[in-house]
Amino acid sequence: MARMNDESCNTRGIGLTPIPQHGETGAPEAARIGHAPHARSISGHMSEQRERERFNVKFNAVAHELDDTGMVARSVPAQVSDISQAGMGAVVEGLIHVGRRVLVQVDFSPEPKWFLAETARVHYEVNVGHRVGLKLLELPESGPIAQELARLQRSNAA
Repeated sequence: MARMNDESCNTRGIGLTPIPQHGETGAPEAARIGHAPHARSISGHMSEQRERERFNVKFNAVAHELDDTGMVARSVPAQVSDISQAGMGAVVEGLIHVGRRVLVQVDFSPEPKWFLAETARVHYEVNVGHRVGLKLLELPESGPIAQELARLQRSNAA
């Protein structure tokens, strides 16, 4: 399955700072947003060491949770907190279960960018909300998800 490249995730050349990995000396605790060394997700899995460089960001977004047919089941406000070639982290208003597919509309300037992702992990933080780890997937060129994406893009352009 194809991953985002540097150009599509727009992380190169815009001044984003990589988030230090657990165990790196001098890594401020606040830089490891939502990734405590022994944090457990709702699914019970331990968080693992990241293989890809992540960038600390702050972008408004909308997470469109898809049902089993590829149609939007519900849409919730979100804030993307980190991004890499393989995935992104976000805080969403409401629970999105592990394994669900999500179309994420990120408010990049000058126009929003769309990503298809699968929820890899979820945990709740008091006074923050549901923090989700999203594994990025390739956007399909045809089929129900592609049709739903086209519908969402048309409705946003209107």
